[in-house]
Amino acid sequence: MPIRSMMLPVRLEALLLEISTNPAVDEGDLPTSREIVLKTLADGLRVARVGIWSFDDTRSVMKCLALRDTAHKVESEATVLDRATYPRYFAALDTERSIVAHDARIDPSTSEFAEGYLKPLGITSMLDVPIRQHGRMVGIICSEHVGPVRAWNSEEAAFAAAVADLLGRAMTAARFRSDVKNLVEATREHARRVSSEGTALGAGLRELDRLVERMRGRANGKGDAVADEIASLAAKLRVHVDKLDGSASGLEGRAVAVDQPAAQGVSPRS
Repeated sequence: MPIRSMMLPVRLEALLLEISTNPAVDEGDLPTSREIVLKTLADGLRVARVGIWSFDDTRSVMKCLALRDTAHKVESEATVLDRATYPRYFAALDTERSIVAHDARIDPSTSEFAEGYLKPLGITSMLDVPIRQHGRMVGIICSEHVGPVRAWNSEEAAFAAAVADLLGRAMTAARFRSDVKNLVEATREHARRVSSEGTALGAGLRELDRLVERMRGRANGKGDAVADEIASLAAKLRVHVDKLDGSASGLEGRAVAVDQPAAQGVSPRS
């Protein structure tokens, strides 16, 4: 039976329900979502240390984005993990599966951390689960037990994986909001340019109108004919100015229509 299809204990189900219904997740509020994820895993797994780690573009380096460590009273981790230093660990991550290390100091996937990381911090057991965005693994959440060696059970692994999926959902929502913001800004800038062009053309048309009046005031038949031609041209240009004004208004309206649902954390198509 796949891990995620197992029934979770009531306590873990309640924690999972609480985080899955938190509006910060679907609003793409990453700072809040990260804090909620750290607390949920620390409380659910009863571990002292939980960290959120992110890959670089080459998947050869990982940095800690957020940390909760009640054992050592720290909230950040400066350590950078690289593939050259920890080849077995990165090879295990390449499988894009959870790393369930009951005794992390001797487990083949995590033993590379024993001397420089695990022993100094008193960490004995590690549970690392993938964070996925659009199906692609972009990082991990690492839950670390301080104290005697701990045997993780399948329900705990399933719980951690489900929480990681919710963080991936928050990251996707944040990316959506960022893309919409960029689209709205580009649309509004285009509307401003269109409006500016319409304003400039309008000013030119008013100048043409004044020129027509001056030419007609000369009481010259030939001048009247030229004035009529200019007036006809001005009328045609005015049609285009009106279209530009309408386009500018339409673009601004479209930007507002897209921006409002995105501000609420939902897709305009939903």
